[in-house]
Amino acid sequence: LALVLSFLSGAYSAVVWGPGEVRVLVGDSVTVPCRYTDYDKNEKYWCKGKIRLRCRVLVKTDGTTNDKRMSIRDNQTERVFSVTMKDLREEDDGWYQCGISVPGFDDERSPVYISVKKVQAPERVISQTKGNVTVQCKYHKSYADHVKYWCKENLLLPCSTLVKTGGSNTQSRISIRDDKAEGAFYITMTDLTKDDQGSYMCGISKSGFDESVPVYVQVNEGM
Repeated sequence: LALVLSFLSGAYSAVVWGPGEVRVLVGDSVTVPCRYTDYDKNEKYWCKGKIRLRCRVLVKTDGTTNDKRMSIRDNQTERVFSVTMKDLREEDDGWYQCGISVPGFDDERSPVYISVKKVQAPERVISQTKGNVTVQCKYHKSYADHVKYWCKENLLLPCSTLVKTGGSNTQSRISIRDDKAEGAFYITMTDLTKDDQGSYMCGISKSGFDESVPVYVQVNEGM
């Protein structure tokens, strides 16, 4: 993980870049690497907000911090500065920016989306025809006793449930297993075909709106 936005957002160059998107479970910690190609000695920082003029600085390499849960470390030899965010909350979800101060000029920045939810899974998994794949869907401990499910998205139709815990936990080539001690449920799909490729959802049933996160299953032609 050069983006050009409107004037207010500013222009993002290839001088500094982050991972693009990071998925984190509520309560967990994460370290975000921001790599750069210039301005080794300049001040680095991490701010929250997608719009350049409204990005609120949270922590800087000069020791300034506006959130005690965050820290920053600059490795000038490797040309990467790392931002650590601890004990993440749902309100931490949103756009951030890796930034390098450039006095007299526009700062160099790169946007990073931090997704903080009570259920998380990889954005994409890749396998091949006739192969198998297992998807780990992590969840917050408060959902240990809730029903978990795996559904496939369809255009214009609701997500079609394929398997779920506490009931139909196996359907042909697809199975689901919930490890409450680990705080994760696992989906295994076997003997994959090209028809299995597409968008799915790791879901947790709850009153009101379910908690869910999308996963794209990519199936390449086998050798």
